[in-house]
Amino acid sequence: MGNPTWSDVMKFTLKENPIIFDVGGYKGEWTKLAIDSYVNSTIYVFEPVKKFYDIILDKYKGNENIKVFNFGLSDADRTEKISSGDDASSVFIEGGDEEIQLKDIREFLFEHKIFHVDLIKINIEGEEYRLLEHLVKHPELNVIENYLIQFHRFIENHEERRDAIVSEFSKYYNRIFNYEFIFEGWTLKNTQKVNCLGDSHISIFSNSGGLITENTTTPNKNLNSYRFGPYLAFNLESKRNVLDVANYFPKDENLLICFGEIDCRSQVKKHIETSCKDFKEVIDEIVSNYFKVIDNIQNKNIVTFSVTPELKEQPHWYYYKDHLEDFDCPRGTYKERREYKEYFNEKVKEESEKRNFKHVSIYEYIVNETDTKDIYYLDDIHLMPKSVNYLINRELIKSGLII
Repeated sequence: MGNPTWSDVMKFTLKENPIIFDVGGYKGEWTKLAIDSYVNSTIYVFEPVKKFYDIILDKYKGNENIKVFNFGLSDADRTEKISSGDDASSVFIEGGDEEIQLKDIREFLFEHKIFHVDLIKINIEGEEYRLLEHLVKHPELNVIENYLIQFHRFIENHEERRDAIVSEFSKYYNRIFNYEFIFEGWTLKNTQKVNCLGDSHISIFSNSGGLITENTTTPNKNLNSYRFGPYLAFNLESKRNVLDVANYFPKDENLLICFGEIDCRSQVKKHIETSCKDFKEVIDEIVSNYFKVIDNIQNKNIVTFSVTPELKEQPHWYYYKDHLEDFDCPRGTYKERREYKEYFNEKVKEESEKRNFKHVSIYEYIVNETDTKDIYYLDDIHLMPKSVNYLINRELIKSGLII
């Protein structure tokens, strides 16, 4: 392919009021192109060279939708020396005379609580390799829906490094155009339609700012979420409306089921104490009852979903300390409840695989992110829908639920 024009590479379809990252802002020309191409966009511009940063700052002063930062994005927080070469300024050319700051892109996303970016343009004179090699190792790769990337040739092993990055990108993204080592565009793979049924924790599929309303369908792109009341997986068979709602959705569409969090948080420990059984026996019985219901759903494009971890040792204690007999009051220690949930997820996955159902989980990622875990939570028990949507999309794609 020959050299592209800007109209050749600005082919991304973005939603209304998109969030855009311009990584390598230079003098702000591409930022202007993005403003003109995508109405009502909010643009984060990253330019580590002070004189170019000042130009951008002056050009867009008074525009609250343009946020300019005097550092670059990369794989870690560090200081570098950069050569002065106008639009070819690079930390990989010897003789650098200006000290610049680079920031870890993941830390920037967490710090600013950004969990969705519609488009990122990356033109950073060789630093793209470290930035993208860092991102492909982490789920935050999928925070970003579209990538416009310029790879550079003057970096050692540039072809091998680019090929490795492209191989990882291809798992989650489709390449929509490619002008070799000029610009290439990637867009997140589209997921199939999935109807999601569960207790209050099903709200995470809604991409809303909180819990969704009971007994209504809440749409979110290709995901429809239906929230029941605080139902237990153990006695789900007695809740006849679950089968009624499940069988209402078209049989050829995917149906995701998510119950069991309350069982693990409260009822497992209670049954252990009253029955003298160990927790595995109790959970085996819960899962058996759970699948009696699932097996009676007419639709067999079933997807099971993991229960989710809690945030604190005593979640919602401000309420439960005065309501210790409530059926969903947390029982046992955090460590015990974590053990229950992990065994429950393991058994649900095992039973799903026996039936050739798909099983999707974000539990492991959330529970292991100890430094940043609280940013994913709406409260002590529920995850914030907007914060985990990129993780859900990532796991749906990994499970093959793509168009």
